[in-house]
Amino acid sequence: MFAFAFECGLPRPWIFDPPNCAHGGPLISIIIFNMLSDLVLTAWIFPMLRPLKVNREKCLNVAVLFGSRIV
Repeated sequence: MFAFAFECGLPRPWIFDPPNCAHGGPLISIIIFNMLSDLVLTAWIFPMLRPLKVNREKCLNVAVLFGSRIV
């Protein structure tokens, strides 16, 4: 959200000047890469929780905390 809000730079980010603004291209690719890495990190933790010898409630708590990254 901040990347799009300040894509035209400071001190006046509200003035849209196409030569000076990122105009979405690089920002969108960074955001998509960030979303994909969050998905990978979230999916990576679930198989690691299965062999742990902890009660089901603690395992579910950890899964929910890591799964909240998807949101």
